Amino acid sequence: MKKPNLDFSNLTEAEIKQKAINYLTWLLARRDYSQFDLKQKLQQKQYPSQIIEAVLLLIEENGWQSDLRYARLLMRTKAQSGYGPNKIKQIFQQHQIKVDFYALELELEICWLSALIDLNERKYRTPVTDFKEKQKRFRFFYQRGYTSEQIQDFWQQQSEQN
Repeated sequence: MKKPNLDFSNLTEAEIKQKAINYLTWLLARRDYSQFDLKQKLQQKQYPSQIIEAVLLLIEENGWQSDLRYARLLMRTKAQSGYGPNKIKQIFQQHQIKVDFYALELELEICWLSALIDLNERKYRTPVTDFKEKQKRFRFFYQRGYTSEQIQDFWQQQSEQN
């Protein structure tokens, strides 16, 4: 059941701002959000735009929300879940996170080949037997956001092991 939007008609601007701060701290206590996501949540509750901008600035200045911190968390968890750099970049665009992707990748020391090997071991327990199976896995890895070059490096590494 959807909750009704808040009625701001009988509240002062300071009270509306405090309600918005309380709502955002309640959200951020559970998990991190991008600033874009928080703005959308406030807009869904129909907070006035000047209040939204002021509150978002306040929570960023206080360190309660950081797009960089959210990007680090998102990149680390998605890479560990088997997603490649293209998929993670796409997620960053959806959340309107503007960070230097490659600097973040270096900071977190993500090795996409290792992540691809781990994904292969989790998903497929048996080695590739024929070309059709190899193509099927290639498509799967590509859909998970790995580049063609990364997948080719993976296949080359696999053939050297065998």
